[in-house]
Amino acid sequence: MKFILLLLFFLFSILTTGCAKKVYVLHEGFVVDDRKTKSIEVFYFYDSFGVSEKINAFEICSDGVGGIEYDKSLIDSIVAIVTFSIITPRRVTFYCIN
Repeated sequence: MKFILLLLFFLFSILTTGCAKKVYVLHEGFVVDDRKTKSIEVFYFYDSFGVSEKINAFEICSDGVGGIEYDKSLIDSIVAIVTFSIITPRRVTFYCIN
């Protein structure tokens, strides 16, 4: 019975969590090139409550930034659920201008 309740808890948790993707276009008409795309993993504690992290995009893309994508995948949501939101990972992708 405990196993079934635990399984239902995880299934409910997976169904109620979602993925989130935010894309910011900084330069219209830039061409996305996979060789010029750089991703970094960011780990926050307690869903970054009261914390701001400064990421210098021009250190990552020296020629300029065409766009930024902020992504929270399903796996990131599961990690947050299992750790009771102590650890909340995110991925930030920078699209550099050619």
